[in-house]
Amino acid sequence: MKFTLINIGIALLSFAATEVKPSPTPIEQLALKDQPRPITPVYQQEPEPTLPSYLYFGLDSASLAPSELAKLAQVVAFLDSNRSYDVFLMGYADALGNSGYNQGLGMRRAQSVASFISHSFPNSRLKITLGSNGEVAADGRSGREFRKVEVKLLPK
Repeated sequence: MKFTLINIGIALLSFAATEVKPSPTPIEQLALKDQPRPITPVYQQEPEPTLPSYLYFGLDSASLAPSELAKLAQVVAFLDSNRSYDVFLMGYADALGNSGYNQGLGMRRAQSVASFISHSFPNSRLKITLGSNGEVAADGRSGREFRKVEVKLLPK
């Protein structure tokens, strides 16, 4: 046997040892694709309830009109399905009449709303806080917008 060595001037130099990994076979690639991906939990915050925040009353009255009772029924329905709230009620009056009378009228209005709510929950799991600010309008204005009870739902 006779060998002929021809040098064409190309030299391959390697200074570091490198490991050559064989390319993955299609089966190995499929196995990587089929591995479960980590699940990242997505938390959605429940939207704040859009409930009436004011109930309005007639002049010198602590009785709710049917339209206001319908609004209050929405609040009661929400409280029935969401047991993690307490209720804060603040009664108001307009500037007509003296301040002592208006203070009492605001409280009677808040009590009227509290009575309706508490009849819906006879076991009294709700904490209902009442207050009265008496008259609202210090600038001499008066009107229906000041004859109200403010309804706040407070997380327990």
